[in-house]
Amino acid sequence: MSEEQMDLSKDLKGKAPYYLKLSFLIAIIVFIIAFVVVPKMSPKAYKPEVNVAINAVEISTQVQQLKEAPLPPKPKLPLEAKTDEEVEEETIDKTDFTGLERIPTTTVLPEYDVPPEPKYIFKPTYPKLARKAKIEGTVYLKLLIDSTGKVIKVKVVKSSNALLDEAAVQAAWKWQFYPAMRGNQPVRAHVGFPVQFSLKSKG
Repeated sequence: MSEEQMDLSKDLKGKAPYYLKLSFLIAIIVFIIAFVVVPKMSPKAYKPEVNVAINAVEISTQVQQLKEAPLPPKPKLPLEAKTDEEVEEETIDKTDFTGLERIPTTTVLPEYDVPPEPKYIFKPTYPKLARKAKIEGTVYLKLLIDSTGKVIKVKVVKSSNALLDEAAVQAAWKWQFYPAMRGNQPVRAHVGFPVQFSLKSKG
């Protein structure tokens, strides 16, 4: 680099702050002039232009009077007949009804000829809470006995106290029966069985 170029570079570096301040001053002056000269503009609400064609229709001044539909006649109240002739005159329209219609019936075979009989019945364990509360009563069970005499379903039908139900059901699952018979064949059958809980008896 030559000496002239070096001197020019030093001169530019020395005048850089001056040019920077001058450019800021010019920008501020231009902004002030623009603010004063440019007119103030206010926004206007947008109003869409809609061209609607209006058709004028002449309405006749003569208005037809609408007649209301007549009300149905009020039903006549029944009056006591004085003679047999009046009774015959006031009759209801005849119908095709000839009598009671027969309802088709289906023959339901009995569930068994010989009901199931108890074979081994064990007393239920008295619930501790019921014994402590001195609760007695009867639980009525509905049992389903299969063709071998085994209990396959237990349902509580009625109970004196809910605290006794579980003990009665648990005991029923252990019972054995002679199966019900229909003809000469053992069949499944339902049977009702009461289970009594008494504090006087051991159990």
